[in-house]
Amino acid sequence: MTDLKQYLEMTTMMVLATKDSEGNPYTANVYFGYNPDNYSCYFISRLTREHSKQIIENEAIAWSIINTQQSWPRDSDKKWLQFQWIARVLEWDESRQIFEEFYLPRINFQGLPEWHHVFECKPTQVKIWDENLYGGDGKLIKF
Repeated sequence: MTDLKQYLEMTTMMVLATKDSEGNPYTANVYFGYNPDNYSCYFISRLTREHSKQIIENEAIAWSIINTQQSWPRDSDKKWLQFQWIARVLEWDESRQIFEEFYLPRINFQGLPEWHHVFECKPTQVKIWDENLYGGDGKLIKF
């Protein structure tokens, strides 16, 4: 399998996409950490946030991360990932462990506030856009 770590290390932020019960899309910007062994990703949020409520209703989500240093229009700089995931809210004890192991080392945060929960996202597929390696069509990986 392609090593995704180089792409996941490009940034600490992602654009998260969810949808409500009527199918209306919603996006949110969140910081993320990840497990380099299986590419599960993690973000923290309050359960009262719109995207959190939508994930609780519908676990299928998408997100995108980009190389924020790219200089359009040079194709060689175009690098980004587009993921599809299955997401879930972790229980408090598991949230604290995941937060300390995978989130805190990447994000300078003062600890997990009691009003936040960790969301775990397990990938189902990813599209890699790296014009140097995969040309204009990118590369699709299914998990």
